[in-house]
Amino acid sequence: MKLTSVIPSFVAVSAALLIGFSGNASAQAPTVHLAGSITLVSKITAKKAELEAASGATLDLVPNTTLRGLIDLVEGRADIALIGGPWDLINADAQSKFPGKVDAASLTITPLKPSNLIFIVDGANSVKSVTQAQLADLLAGKIANWKDVGGGDVPVSLVVPPATNGFRIFLTGTLLKGLSLAPTAREISDLRNIPTIVSQLPGAIAFQSADIPLA
Repeated sequence: MKLTSVIPSFVAVSAALLIGFSGNASAQAPTVHLAGSITLVSKITAKKAELEAASGATLDLVPNTTLRGLIDLVEGRADIALIGGPWDLINADAQSKFPGKVDAASLTITPLKPSNLIFIVDGANSVKSVTQAQLADLLAGKIANWKDVGGGDVPVSLVVPPATNGFRIFLTGTLLKGLSLAPTAREISDLRNIPTIVSQLPGAIAFQSADIPLA
């Protein structure tokens, strides 16, 4: 089973960085610090040499999830935050978890090409499709066994990225409508490891960017 959803992506840039670049055109090539979405960092890393040659800047990339990248930006550790998810949901989540920390009016938000979000299960799972409501119940833990959606008698094992992950914020705010993920969910700090874990864990289900290679 593989379901797909299109997720917007953005970059957030501080006004201070823009002012610094506009007044520093003849200075030594700068180092630009980018932090945030692991998926977007992976995409940029693949073209890092090309981008550095075109911009004349050195790119320092930190893959630490969307929300952490945003906090790094506002606290001065990053020049650019890479946002994997709708800006309104990411900003609302930041305001909830870090009240008063993010001043959206001081940031320049620029859209990027959207990413595809997919849901994956282990290879032995016989379920070929579920409804949107069933998917929400699988993620929330309301459906705890695959037999309840036509599969085998196997417990559902939800594998998720950290709470600061943009796709997780997106799903919580849309598909789950604010409900929490299943309390038994296994949280994986580096989402690039999720496909391998899902392939080895009976009953596993996870969500990830289509740009992350499957196991």
